[in-house]
Amino acid sequence: MSDFMIRLSSIDEIKHFIRIATLQPCGVQLASGNQTTNAKAYMGVFNLDFANPLRCTVCGTEDQRMSFLNSVQQYVIEA
Repeated sequence: MSDFMIRLSSIDEIKHFIRIATLQPCGVQLASGNQTTNAKAYMGVFNLDFANPLRCTVCGTEDQRMSFLNSVQQYVIEA
């Protein structure tokens, strides 16, 4: 399991991030403050506060983490 920070600034970016997360064989979670949700669930993700960076947690192997991190690199602000 590993964490990194991302920023999603538009609805298109949010949808794109969810599509990428959905393709992953491992678990991906997003957190904003005390609220955490499955990054593959539209309803949960759209309930997060996007005014601040989000913590992204990947629960999988190191290869899965690196593959996902490379796929969402454009949103990463701190790895």
